[in-house]
Amino acid sequence: MKRFLFLSLLFSCIYTFPGYTKTYEHEHREFTSLEKETFDTLKEDFSNELLDAELKTLNELARSNTYKNFLIKAHQDASLPPEFPKIVDADGQIVDDTLYKILPPKERYLTYYTEQFGVQTLDEVKTLEHFIVHYEETGKWIFKAVKRGGDTPEYLRTEGQQRGGPLGRVPAFQAMMKHRFGIEINERPDMSNIPQIMSVFDFPLTGLTSELIDADVRWIQSLFEKHGKSEGILWVALQNPRIFHRILYAFTTDKTFLKFIYDPSE
Repeated sequence: MKRFLFLSLLFSCIYTFPGYTKTYEHEHREFTSLEKETFDTLKEDFSNELLDAELKTLNELARSNTYKNFLIKAHQDASLPPEFPKIVDADGQIVDDTLYKILPPKERYLTYYTEQFGVQTLDEVKTLEHFIVHYEETGKWIFKAVKRGGDTPEYLRTEGQQRGGPLGRVPAFQAMMKHRFGIEINERPDMSNIPQIMSVFDFPLTGLTSELIDADVRWIQSLFEKHGKSEGILWVALQNPRIFHRILYAFTTDKTFLKFIYDPSE
């Protein structure tokens, strides 16, 4: 599995992804009543600058009961598939399930589903397939965000939770590869089909991830311009917890996060 991850990251670094257009944009909207109520409470509880040097305040906010209770109320239907423990426990890792629990709408991966799965409607994409794509895209997003922000690579960090490894040997992933692409993945590692997996799954998803990151950055920039950085990041936390938790996994300092937003390395 580790070798599969290494090859995936290697190809992600050297492969060029032509032909992708920016098809996804975030919705610009005002707060719901629940978001406004939580915003006011968090502003009172965390009255200092939220973007401190080591992002400690943001991590405290994410762990606060106020924010956790907000997530429960705002995303009552959020749940993980039964296969999730088998995915993240494969290497004995401890994973914060909030990184994966709240799924985005399938429209976020519309380009991938229509071009790679060949579906006519998003209803044809199974929920478990959507989770797998989201899980893998989350890893690619964090990897590319770390690189763009110039932060310490995850594998060199001595602290922080793990986000789970790749799904190459997970039965649900293997079933998706067979159903969607006709690729048989053996129980034992088999290097012969990796190029094919890269071609139909990793390369297209990595290319789409770059476009999604650009859309996410444009949205965050707009919030910063309208509300300021401290309040703007709180809008991110309330309106898109998925992106908020990715930020906390990807960055260890305010400088690398802001570099990712305004002056990326790539």
